[in-house]
Amino acid sequence: MTRRTVGISTFEYDPLGARTLYLLPDSRQAINRGARRATRTKTLDGAAVVYDAGYAVADLTWELAVDAKNPLVGAFLALMVKTYNLIRICTDDGVFSAVPSRWAVENGRATLEALVMERIA
Repeated sequence: MTRRTVGISTFEYDPLGARTLYLLPDSRQAINRGARRATRTKTLDGAAVVYDAGYAVADLTWELAVDAKNPLVGAFLALMVKTYNLIRICTDDGVFSAVPSRWAVENGRATLEALVMERIA
């Protein structure tokens, strides 16, 4: 099994604002998900009406989980949430801008919730 990495950095220069992190296995799978902007409403005749607004990268929410044996990892994720309203996340699928929504460090596991805004490259 290959180790999936993500690069997280700030858009502004910050000597502490860039890291390459190795995702935990469950997080590797969670980053490969998506959904369409679609709703289905039942009608009185027993059928349904579907409203489909397509797929948008901005609908993605990533829960990035990494090993936090090193306390600096959790401190880095906290810095991203506390200091920056927009960060850059690089994955195998491309480069994305995202809002660092929340972080947690529990039981040797650090997580960052990232609200993807757009695909940059």
